[in-house]
Amino acid sequence: WEGKPNVLTGEKEVELVGGSLNIDDKHKRFAEHLDATVSWMAGRDETRTSSQTFLSDGSVFGRLQEAHRNKDFNTSVTNTFGIPKIYLNFGTTGGYFRQDGHGLSRSATFSSDPIAFGSCLQIIDSLFAPTVAAGLQQININRVHDQTKFGSTSYNLGQSIDWEKGLPWGDEMTVKLTGSYGKDKRDAFSRYDLTYSDPTGAPDKQDRFTPYRHHNYEYGADILYRMNLYGGWFIDYGYNHTQRYDDSNGPLYRLDALGLGLDFGVLPSQAEYLQTIDVDNSYQSHYMTRTHRALLAARRIHDRGAYKYMYGIVANLIYKNESLHYWLAGQSYDKREGNLLVEPMIYFQCRPNGNGKLWFKLSYDSQQTTPNLVQLIDIIDTSNPLAIKHGNPNLKVGVRHHAHLELGRGKYGSYLGTILDVNIIDN
Repeated sequence: WEGKPNVLTGEKEVELVGGSLNIDDKHKRFAEHLDATVSWMAGRDETRTSSQTFLSDGSVFGRLQEAHRNKDFNTSVTNTFGIPKIYLNFGTTGGYFRQDGHGLSRSATFSSDPIAFGSCLQIIDSLFAPTVAAGLQQININRVHDQTKFGSTSYNLGQSIDWEKGLPWGDEMTVKLTGSYGKDKRDAFSRYDLTYSDPTGAPDKQDRFTPYRHHNYEYGADILYRMNLYGGWFIDYGYNHTQRYDDSNGPLYRLDALGLGLDFGVLPSQAEYLQTIDVDNSYQSHYMTRTHRALLAARRIHDRGAYKYMYGIVANLIYKNESLHYWLAGQSYDKREGNLLVEPMIYFQCRPNGNGKLWFKLSYDSQQTTPNLVQLIDIIDTSNPLAIKHGNPNLKVGVRHHAHLELGRGKYGSYLGTILDVNIIDN
């Protein structure tokens, strides 16, 4: 797929109120820092996209125009409280977000490139006009008019406690505990109208209501021990455990089944719309992820007068255990996966202690990504008639290899030089 999105119009009005509070006890018994903000935002944007999809039997060309308006309200609080004498710090975060908006999407696909008929907007306007040019109609496959309206609210809470201390014999130790909770609620309406240029293609008109609900929690513990050795060597030993749980509920209601001619964005009685549930495309998901990470790292900082050398090697050994309970189309699916992942990193850096000298940095790292368990279930999602999704039980763990080279002359952070990045991605 090759696309050329162009944001033609974007307006945003923001009102922001905020404040900070800082307290430093003169006896160094505690330190307090509080930040709080409240913001209101009204936005409008329009996007036009020309695309080409490469298929086994030829290409399909697309044109898309989207326009959205939304109003947002956001509050956030961040608080840090420290007790220096016992090396403890407490971090608290919280936020609330509300958004209301509506939008309109008009799109079309073509059997050949419609560029001869004008710009993206000209083609879309012509195709949705009462009369369509014969040449444009001939190459058109389908067109979609989708009106949307939504309202959402979410909030989150987070807490961390960390202890960091230099030990009498010169080593350092850090312990950190974290926890968070979040909840989301989103009600969305869509009036979807799909028509085909071929008279044999049956039009598809849908009035959709999707009340999405989601909540999650996460907690973790980190411990790091750093040995400061002779000759500028440092060795780190670390362990991290994280557990995350996500609960999602995404029913789809087809209000068009009632045939009541409802105003857009208006619900009938609960007893009526509950009868219209699209069972085949309504889901519920309980997703648990437990991650154990062991860290071993060795690095050295070596000062040779004119230059400072830094080099090291890092090894992350990760065991990721995931479990999923998923319900779709009246059926229950259970999926469990355990993966042992290895993520190494090695780097070498040479930095001058003065200006105008040559310096460079070379590094390599690897990261591994497990597929979402929902993607591994052999299920079919037909909620979008033009993009039917199939699960793929054969997905593998993804691996990204990244090599980075910097070469320059001048002061580190302010220099003239060259940067080269190479990424190789498997699966």
